[in-house]
Amino acid sequence: MPPVSNNITYRPDIDGLRAIAVLGVVFFHAGLRFPGGLRIQGGYVGVDVFFVISGFLITSLLLKELQQGTFSLLNFWERRARRILPALAVVVTATLAAAWFFLMPADYAVLGKQVLALIGFSSNIKFWLECGYFADAAETKPLLHTWSLSLEEQFYLFIPLLLAGLFLIRKANWIVPTLALGALVSFGLAVYGSYHAADATFFLLPTRAWELATGSLLACAPPIAQTRLRTLLAWFGLAAILVPFFCYAPGIRFPGLTALPPVAGAALLIWSGFQPPTASRHLPVPNRLLASPPLVWIGLLSYSLYLWHWPLFAFQRYIAYTSASRSVRLSLIGAALILAWLSLRFVERPFRSRALIRSRNQVFALSSVVVTMLTFAAVMLWKTNGATQRLSPAVQQIAAGATDYAFRNGLTAQDIPNHLVQLGAPTPPPKVLVWGDSHAMSILPAIDLACTDAGIAARAATAHATAPVLGWFKDSKHGLSDNAPAFNAAVLDYIKCAAAKGLSQVVLAAHWEWYLEDGAENAHFQAALCQTVRAIQAAGCHVFILIDVPGFPFNPPRAYVMNALLGKPTQPLVIDSAQYMADTALQRPIFAALIKNGVTVIDPAEFFTDARGIISPVDHMGALYFDKDHLTTHGSQRLKSTFNSIVRSGG
Repeated sequence: MPPVSNNITYRPDIDGLRAIAVLGVVFFHAGLRFPGGLRIQGGYVGVDVFFVISGFLITSLLLKELQQGTFSLLNFWERRARRILPALAVVVTATLAAAWFFLMPADYAVLGKQVLALIGFSSNIKFWLECGYFADAAETKPLLHTWSLSLEEQFYLFIPLLLAGLFLIRKANWIVPTLALGALVSFGLAVYGSYHAADATFFLLPTRAWELATGSLLACAPPIAQTRLRTLLAWFGLAAILVPFFCYAPGIRFPGLTALPPVAGAALLIWSGFQPPTASRHLPVPNRLLASPPLVWIGLLSYSLYLWHWPLFAFQRYIAYTSASRSVRLSLIGAALILAWLSLRFVERPFRSRALIRSRNQVFALSSVVVTMLTFAAVMLWKTNGATQRLSPAVQQIAAGATDYAFRNGLTAQDIPNHLVQLGAPTPPPKVLVWGDSHAMSILPAIDLACTDAGIAARAATAHATAPVLGWFKDSKHGLSDNAPAFNAAVLDYIKCAAAKGLSQVVLAAHWEWYLEDGAENAHFQAALCQTVRAIQAAGCHVFILIDVPGFPFNPPRAYVMNALLGKPTQPLVIDSAQYMADTALQRPIFAALIKNGVTVIDPAEFFTDARGIISPVDHMGALYFDKDHLTTHGSQRLKSTFNSIVRSGG
């Protein structure tokens, strides 16, 4: 006997559950605090709730059609096209149009590639591939939220075929075990991946499929006959969603075990709303609360609200140099609600009700036209490097700084010594080693050129967000974190071996201030750094430490482009020497103490500060920084003269 899918007549409580999910996502992205200091810092689990709802509704409809013998793959994809494409096409078109006025060329070109990925149902893969230390901040990518749509559509590429295939071979009773097995495997991958491949686990289908499959399994679940049990499960389900909203801390491993509560909570709320043929047919109190008119109204807007809210937030963050005020955030939420209502009223409903485009052929034809137009626009952005013609030649030169970098090599302990970054003359043995994090990477072009001019070989051991300090680490999404001690120990072992063959100078460079904090942790870091210096000196090498280069509270190439596009003056885009001294205040006393122990400390202030004490992120040749605190290849040349002295000295 095939499984009996539950009645899929309209359930307002599911729309209310959609409302809870989308409000969690929106308030999380807005970063708003409620009275009493409460903040929805785990609202991203609303996406997981959406996955369960989607899996349940789609699978219920598929099973009903398969049981009735009315299933058609073309009908299925027509419904998906009517449901997904119209509102999505409007939002993508509006985003591309708005980006003309706001995005710098490099980011506009990337947006074009993201649109191409979305058209191919693979934007989740695209955003996964874009993850990385130097990737543009996620909160400024206006189509980042479409990763979840692509992931859903990937799931729906095979679930209809799976169900139809099992019905075709008269093995419908295999549906539940097959879905359960797939969900367990996917969940296991998610748990493992949350520890070993966090970005892939977040974005990719194999580690998310269990959430959609949980909803699919619900479509085969029998109603719960006991009223008290239904009510208890409903309350538990609601709590399992709301508690993560407020209690999940930033940086938590997700998804994996942490995704289990919201997924189970959504499943329990949907399940408790099944109407049993006997016993009380009253919905449990939580389901009745979800079925209240305000929540149902927001639930009906949920798809369009999800589509519209993120581009608004992303553009605001892209344009502004500072965090948005509470009033601005509330205004953006209000604007998203208005746009969502307009989208529901004039886009979603007319297409879904067939008031517009009645036949299937018309739907597919219109979809093809829209996809073709968006593809053309995206390809043009890609091929024109983000429509650089919008900018004057001088601003284009500054904008080019966003991609003016080299030597972005993030190494691990396994890369030492055979895969160190090679600098200068090709013939070993190296005389100079640069050891540090991404800020060390950004000075390597100048060291490479200085070593080449002097005919000297050099090497670099660099790892993102990882201080060149023995026995110490700081947790970071992009750094080596607890793998840092092994990496730094391997670098020291290399120094000891290389010193016997001619290595005489070690340059330590890092975003020092990022690792330092007032209090005991600062003292711990200082002690670990002193230990590192002594170990290098004991190997026979002279230690040079570079005080961090000036940083800015904004992304210079982006800020200059934004001001040009919006017609704003560029004069305020500088800092002064007093600000720079304040920004490096914690590291300077530490380095001053090390000077007494024979360390040479290099202060880059003189290379970036003019006679008035002003530090500018650009010069007449372009940008000195490709983001707010990493030097461009051009900017690193400011330090070449001091590195010339280092590589030619004997230490």
